[in-house]
Amino acid sequence: MSDSLALQALLGLATAPVPKVHLTPPSPSAKSPPQIHLIDAQYIYQATHTVAAQEAFWANHRASVDESLERDRWKNIIRDCEEEGCAYKTGIATHMKTHKAAKHGIGVVWHHCDRDGCDYKAKEAGRLRNHKQYKHNPYRNFRWNLCTEPGCEYKSKQTHHLKQHKRNVHKIDVVWFNCSDPTCDYKAKTASTLKQHQQNVHSIGIRFYHCEEGTCEFKSKTVFFLKTHKLSAHQIGRTGTVCYPCAEVACEFKTKKASQLKLHRRDVHGIGVVWHFCDVPGCSFKTKAEWTLKRHKRQGCVHASLPVTLTNFTAKDVKIK
Repeated sequence: MSDSLALQALLGLATAPVPKVHLTPPSPSAKSPPQIHLIDAQYIYQATHTVAAQEAFWANHRASVDESLERDRWKNIIRDCEEEGCAYKTGIATHMKTHKAAKHGIGVVWHHCDRDGCDYKAKEAGRLRNHKQYKHNPYRNFRWNLCTEPGCEYKSKQTHHLKQHKRNVHKIDVVWFNCSDPTCDYKAKTASTLKQHQQNVHSIGIRFYHCEEGTCEFKSKTVFFLKTHKLSAHQIGRTGTVCYPCAEVACEFKTKKASQLKLHRRDVHGIGVVWHFCDVPGCSFKTKAEWTLKRHKRQGCVHASLPVTLTNFTAKDVKIK
């Protein structure tokens, strides 16, 4: 049995017949043309000019197959966590190792703080260094800023954090920005939030873009919507040029390009179209494309006898059985 068939049987893929590739070993001194090897039902091009190169190729392949089979063997085995009361299970070894380290502390190298009276520990050495720098460094004597509100245990190393806490939690020293509309009770803690409210709700402080066409009273908050209005209502394009409207009755199509108008008139109204009619007696088929007519004759008109050549068929005509 060849190496390729042996591999197929090993992987359980030998149920269906596979194509065979015969290799003719050349002489050690002579060079053979590049060989085609069959691996996992796929042809792989390998430039093996000598017998030694072919043997090395198959040896490397067998090693990779053994490694792959070992991984598949582990994947097919579901392992349960041995810790009491833990229902975690997985088929991937690295996932189990990560779970044990994160949930149960198994396999973790703890880094303990060596300061007297401190029981801090970390899984990473960098976290322990940061702990010592901020907690036990004599040259970094932090002055805690304590919240003076009754029952509040908040503290901060920076003053502006404490002020922010008092404003957000206890509403102390808050500068309120009230809405200038007499009928509105809205207020905000920042001027930018109030400005956004006034623009969105009361249209205060907004620059409107007005339409300059005749007696049109349209206005918009953005230039984009003004251009969209001009295009749809006044047929004025992006550069100020008049669009091309369709001249057909009851058709509201318009475009900025003459080529698009030509396509519209051809596809929608049939203007400027060269029709291709079926010449079979009794058939009223017509189409805009010649190749569609050829396909119709082969598939629809039983009396037509048009030979299939490389010039009169398309990819849609080919059916794979």
